[in-house]
Amino acid sequence: SAVVLSSAPLMYVRLLRFLHRRAARRAESLGNLIKFIGATLFSVGHGLQCLKKGSMDYTDWGYIVACTPFLNGAFLGNYLARPCPSALLASGLLLHVAYDPLLLRALR
Repeated sequence: SAVVLSSAPLMYVRLLRFLHRRAARRAESLGNLIKFIGATLFSVGHGLQCLKKGSMDYTDWGYIVACTPFLNGAFLGNYLARPCPSALLASGLLLHVAYDPLLLRALR
C-alpha cells in the first residue's frame, strides 16, 4: 500500500486524504462520496465524447440526464445518510431511454 501511494502523483494523494477526512464520520461514507464524484466525472466524459463525434442524439441525452441528476442524487443521498430510492428508480428508467434504442439498432 505504501509503495502504491508513494508512486501516485502528489495531488492525487492529497485528494484522497481530503476525501478520507471529509468522509471520516462513517465507514461507508468514503465509498459513497467517491461514487458521487465518479458518476459526475463519468457524465462529463460522455459529454466530451459527444463533442468529439460532433452531435448528440436522444440516447446520449437519456444517458447524461439519467446519470447526472438522478444517479448522483441517489449517491449523494447515501453519502448524507438519507437514501433516495426514487432517484435510483428514475435513473434506471432513463437508462432504458439511452440503451434500448442502441440494443434495437444492434439487433437489426
